[in-house]
Amino acid sequence: MFHRPLDDVIIEATNPDGSEAVLEIQAKRSLTFTKSDNEFADVVKRIWASAQLPEFKANRYELAVAIARSTTRIETACQEALFWARELPNGAAFPPHL
Repeated sequence: MFHRPLDDVIIEATNPDGSEAVLEIQAKRSLTFTKSDNEFADVVKRIWASAQLPEFKANRYELAVAIARSTTRIETACQEALFWARELPNGAAFPPHL
């Protein structure tokens, strides 16, 4: 097995068609989602590293961050960002919605 950047929980599975599937999860007690939060910066770097793996583009390869403590304000903002990330046609259309 090779290095997985989000390394707290790794689930390797097989899709019904026989192709590989991976879920990487990084678990954190809390994140403040600010420039000064070193934990947040570390998670972003790990996500970027996972997204650069050849397997990320070739297989079903999902990434997640599990956060034990959050606030309603942060949770609402995160859910809105995730909604737009799923709904918009490309990365260029994403920044105006933030």
